Amino acid sequence: MWGLPDAHTLGARNAFDNLPDENVLYDTEVAGSKYPTTSPIGINGGFYYLKGVYTF
Repeated sequence: MWGLPDAHTLGARNAFDNLPDENVLYDTEVAGSKYPTTSPIGINGGFYYLKGVYTF
């Protein structure tokens, strides 16, 4: 009656929870920001997700 999922996705962004280089005193983009807000790996740590799609 119930089947397997139609599609599934497993993924991660910044999987190894790397941190960007800290801002130096003369190079702050946002007042008080510890890390650059434009960092390609983000400033919020690792993000992991699992998605499943079922049709009934």
